[in-house]
Amino acid sequence: MSVTDDVLEDYLGTYPDLTREQIEQVLSTLASTTTAEGGMRTAIAAAIGDVLPGTAERIGSYSDSDATDYLSTLKGALIFTLECWPTPSDEGRPATDRIETMVRNVQ
Repeated sequence: MSVTDDVLEDYLGTYPDLTREQIEQVLSTLASTTTAEGGMRTAIAAAIGDVLPGTAERIGSYSDSDATDYLSTLKGALIFTLECWPTPSDEGRPATDRIETMVRNVQ
């Protein structure tokens, strides 16, 4: 599987149970870093583990380079999700197939 496939599996597997606020929280955490090198993988995994446990586990198993690619792809998926989700309620929540199409087209 590719990094993109892993992001889609982990994020879309959890996405239906996430609130907009939780997605914003994870994006805020990821906004503070551009790399998973130098021990950042562990810090990021700890920070997002409660919301995205599969993601936290996955980045812990990757090399620094793959973890950085994963987090970059995830960040794009999160931004797209929030841009397409106009209100804090579940109304307007983008469909998973729309998120998947965007992630695959960008990669």
